[in-house]
Order: sequence, then structure tokens, then C-alpha cells
Amino acid sequence: MAAKDDTLGYVDALSVRRGADLVLRASAATDRLTLSLVRIVGVDWGAGGVQPRLDPVSGTQRLVAASVQTVSPGSQAQAPLPRAIARSDRIGLDLTLLATAKRDAAQTILSLGPGVGLELDAAGHLVWRAAGQHLRSHARMRRRGWIGVHATAGPGGVSLSLRPAGDWPDGGPRIAPEDQSVPASTFDPATLDRLRLGAGTDGGGAFDGRIGTVTLSDARGLLARWHPGRDPATDRLADSGPSACHGRVSGAPDRAVRAAAWTGAEDDPRRAPAAYDAAHFHADGVGDAGWSETARIATEALPAGLLAVRLEDADGRTDLVPFVLRPERPRHRLAFLLPTFTYLSYANAPPAMRGPDYGLACPAEAVLARHPEVGRSQYERHGDGAPVMLSTLRRPLLTMRFGLRPWGLPVDATTMAWLADEGFGHDVLTDHDLHHQGLDALHGYDVLVTGNHPEYHSAQTRAALAAFTAQGGRLVYLGGNGFYWRVTLSDDVMEVRRAEGGTRPWAADPGEAHHAQDGRRGGLWRRLGAPPQALAGVGFAAQGAFETAAHYRLAAGAREGAAAFVTEGVDDVFGTVGRLGGGAAGQEIDRVDARLGTPETAIRIAASEGHDPAMMRTVEEMLSSVPPFDDPGARSDVVLVPLDHGGAIFAAGSMAWAGALGVDPGVSRMTRNVLTRFLDPAPLA
Repeated sequence: MAAKDDTLGYVDALSVRRGADLVLRASAATDRLTLSLVRIVGVDWGAGGVQPRLDPVSGTQRLVAASVQTVSPGSQAQAPLPRAIARSDRIGLDLTLLATAKRDAAQTILSLGPGVGLELDAAGHLVWRAAGQHLRSHARMRRRGWIGVHATAGPGGVSLSLRPAGDWPDGGPRIAPEDQSVPASTFDPATLDRLRLGAGTDGGGAFDGRIGTVTLSDARGLLARWHPGRDPATDRLADSGPSACHGRVSGAPDRAVRAAAWTGAEDDPRRAPAAYDAAHFHADGVGDAGWSETARIATEALPAGLLAVRLEDADGRTDLVPFVLRPERPRHRLAFLLPTFTYLSYANAPPAMRGPDYGLACPAEAVLARHPEVGRSQYERHGDGAPVMLSTLRRPLLTMRFGLRPWGLPVDATTMAWLADEGFGHDVLTDHDLHHQGLDALHGYDVLVTGNHPEYHSAQTRAALAAFTAQGGRLVYLGGNGFYWRVTLSDDVMEVRRAEGGTRPWAADPGEAHHAQDGRRGGLWRRLGAPPQALAGVGFAAQGAFETAAHYRLAAGAREGAAAFVTEGVDDVFGTVGRLGGGAAGQEIDRVDARLGTPETAIRIAASEGHDPAMMRTVEEMLSSVPPFDDPGARSDVVLVPLDHGGAIFAAGSMAWAGALGVDPGVSRMTRNVLTRFLDPAPLA
């Protein structure tokens, strides 16, 4: 699908260390683009929405060749055919199949070459085409019902047989067995060139559904047996046949999903591989957009920090593609951790999943709306109703822009601008850095500040943060609903499985809680024995109407003892002003909970009050359905947690806190107090 007339781009990494090249891929309706590098040094909230203040990097402007590049959605798998097929006079094809969507056009399920393949027609019937013939099933395929397909082609004729396969515990519809055959005059195996599964071939559209083990045979026996569900942590399509004709999958099909043999007796694919030997193909799946390289950017002479590639075409259309450039070694003792895993999960999410506009202009929303082809976020479902479990950065990330609803990068850039304005020099790191380098990424930093919504973390990032504070580092958590979902990352593709509780846009299907990328169970870190409270002192407590935010009141004794420095110069009631709903306690908020791991040394500084009745406790904390009531647990706690070896945590416990920096005196003063003291190496009392 064409990228229309907009100028769009993406980079091959969200964070690079100075000295490494960065690859830009772009699409434009003109044949030349003006490319330049800029530093994002501030943010303006005004009539034009949330817009960045840019500092051009001298000497970087140049013209680059451009063209319209397209994104072609659709999951697929391909593999070579065994050479022995050229000597076959008759072939047999067996597979299990589950169709999940009907569309106005035919969907190609499988192809072996021109004129030979299996499709689902617009009326929902299976069609086997081979040897100049086609057979159409009597039954229409229904959603959520596995079938076994046996098809043959040869001089003696073409046949198609269907049988029920598997037994879904939810009672999915089944079909009656049927058999058909017709004569054929010719069949030339030399025309067969390659196995193709999923994305449309031979003029058909891409397929929505699951494909299980595919077996190819001839009169002499087995030729190939491909396993779409095997090796789910890789892009390999394994062949256990005699010729080992392995292939690869692309377009982000889901793996580690139930196959026809799944009965519910086992929910771990590692212990029952046959029950998970299938892949779910999506007509709208996007893996690697596959755009050609537009420019290679050398970084040796660039300033470190939050940068962007600015693109402008001959007609004045622009795009700003952000990335982080890390210095060779720390320049400051403080680092800001940009929550790029959260950005990746929300990538290209619809407006409803990114909060209100707060009366601001959002011109970039129109660009996002024009480009559904760049792929969905993990807050959506595919066109066939399946949850979106995979998100890749190898495509334009149009929500990682400015001029949008104030969510994600614009809010975090506001915090970074406030840090700079207050004299807190800082380097910028990302979740990706922490995931790949672990604690080494934090070497040389004494204080680490988070963004306002660090919701997604891998085992690697979480372990690095825990080790940082345990060894004397100081964490300043200026957000809400952080450290919530477990994710995995492989080759720039992030996976989430929303299993067993949690405030979530969809729930993982039964038996599909384990990640394909590492085989381990996914879901809430709380359910996996690592609650946010144990890492950051507070954890997700409630979510409410984003249009309104509440304020805080200091806790009794907060002006005394070890926490006195936090409250110096702060009124008893503070956080009454903010850009995100008019206060500092709002959107998604966190509180302490000793049962979930809040350290005994935690000191509650303040608690929120005055919330709208819509601020309701999180789903995982509600054991039964109850009408709205005055819930003391639906609150935000501000805490200080002194730790051993000089480590410490300060947690604001609210996504709206960042929106109050620079506009609410109490929030600004308290955050300044904490950062100043945390940068002092003297141990906390």
C-alpha cells in the first residue's frame, strides 16, 4: 500500500552510541528530500499543540534521493520445494487449517506455484486449484473450527478431502467430512517452484487464520513436512522431511499458539510442541516494512541526547524522526530513561488509547489516521479479532511524534526540558539500552529518572534496575503504572501476552500465555512474583477519567526525620495545577502495598485526594464486582525509600506528575529537592 503523499521515515534503532551509523528509511512523493539533524531541547504547550523546540545541528543539512515506498501488510512463510518433486507425477498435500475471517475477496492460504494452491473464496468455501482444475468445498468454513485438508493432483485427477480436526474446549463449530475428485488431463510438477503460506499470491488476498503442519508427498513417500509452530523464537520455518527444505516466516505471524492437537491438557508449548505446531497469519500483520535505505547517518560529530532526523520534501511536507544518541561515556551523573518499550507497545495506537487532547491542537493525528498500513499497536486487535501481540520498530512509529495528543514522547520531553531548565544536566538512555546491556548501561550514573509511563519491562531491564538501586544507585520514578507488563524483545520485535488479570485492551486466549520468543510465561509482573512495589516502592492502584486530575496532601510526619528534605518549601496541599487534567495525581496512579513488596523502609510523603468517582481500582485488585464507592485504595502515594549501600527510591506514583512540573510550585519544588539530595553522595538517614 502506498504511503500516499506524506513524507514519512523510520530509523533502524531508537538508540545508538556515538560512533555507530544510523540508517534512515523514508518515503516521499518527491524525488528529493532535505535531511538535517536537530536536537530536541524543549517543548512548547500552546495553540499549536505540544511542539518541540529544535536546535539545528550545524553541517548536517543535505539533499537525499527519495521515492514513494510502500508497506505491504500480511503474514507469510516461504520455503523452497525439494528437488525430488520434479520427478513426481502425483503430489499429495496435507495440512490443518483454521480460518478466522471472511472477506469480500479470496484469501490465498497456500501456493506451490502458478495455478497450484489452496484458497478461501469470498463465500467462505475452500478452493483447491491444480492441473487446470479447481475443486470447491461444499461446506463453508466457519470461524474457530479446525479442519484437516487432504488435496492431490496428478494425471489421474484432482481431489479434495476435508475432515474435522482437533477439539476446541470452547466448542468451536465443526464441519462434516466431504470428498471430491475430478479428472485432470495434465499435471506438470516442473511448474512448482516454492511453498508460500499466508500472504496473497496468484492474485489472491492475504490470509487470516491458523495453519498447522503442512506435509507434501508423492507416490514414493514423504517429500517435506513444514512446521509453522516449531522454533517459535526464530523466523525459521522448519522442515522435518528428508530434504530439510527450511524456510522463513515474515510479516509478524503469531507463534506459540494453539494448533489442532491442543486439548487443554498442557499450556506450555515447550512441553507439548505438537499441540502448538501452528502459526496465526494476519492479513494486516506488519513485521519489517522493508523500505530501502534513504540515508546513512554518521554520528561521530553529533551531540549526545534526544535528537531527530528532520525531513522536508519539495512541497514543504515534513517528518521528524526521533532517536537517542548516547555518549561514549557518561557526561553527567544523572540519566533519563526514555520508556521506548512503552512507545513500541503504543506505536500507531488510535486516539482512544492515548488519552484526551486537553483542548490542544493535534495536527499530527491526521497523518496517523491516513496510514493504517504501517501496522497496529499492542492496544488493538487484528482485523480477524486476534490480539496484537507483536510490535516492531522496523516501520514508521507515527505516535512517536509531536503535534499529537499529549502522550508518550511529548510528555517525557517536557520532563527532560524541565530538568535542563532547572540545571540538572543529564544523559538519555532507553529501555532498549537497558535490555541489551543490563546494569552496564547504568555504569557511571548515580541517579536515574524515569518517564511518566514506563509500563513495559523485560526481565533484563527489571533486573538491571533492581541491581542499580541495590548497589547504591538512586531511582526517581516520576510516573504511574510502571513496571507492569512483562515483555520480550527479539530482533527489534517486542512481544506481550496479556495473561491472567490486569487492566488491558484484550486478554490472551486460553493456553497462550507463554511468549514465543523465550518460552516463558507472560502477563503482569505482579502475577509473576515481581510486583512493581518491590522494585519502585509503589505499584498500579487505580485508573480514572484522564480529563481530570487530583491533588496531594502531605502525610503526618512528612516534615520530620529522614524525609524532611523532600518536603522543604512544599505546602501541605500541593499538585493543584497541571497540564494533564488540572492536577498532579491523575490518569493512572500507584500506591504502596507492603503485601506486594513495598520495602519496610518506605516513608509515605503524601497521598492524593479529591479524585473523580471514575478513578477506580485496577482490575487485578478487584475480587468481585461492586458499585462505585469511596475507595481509600484508589489513590496515589508519594514515597521515599532509603535502601542499603546508599541507594534510594523516590516514587511520585502518578502519570500526571510530569504534567505538573514547571507549572505547580509544590511538585516542582519537591522534585527539585529530591534530585538535589539524590545527587549528593552522602547516605540518606
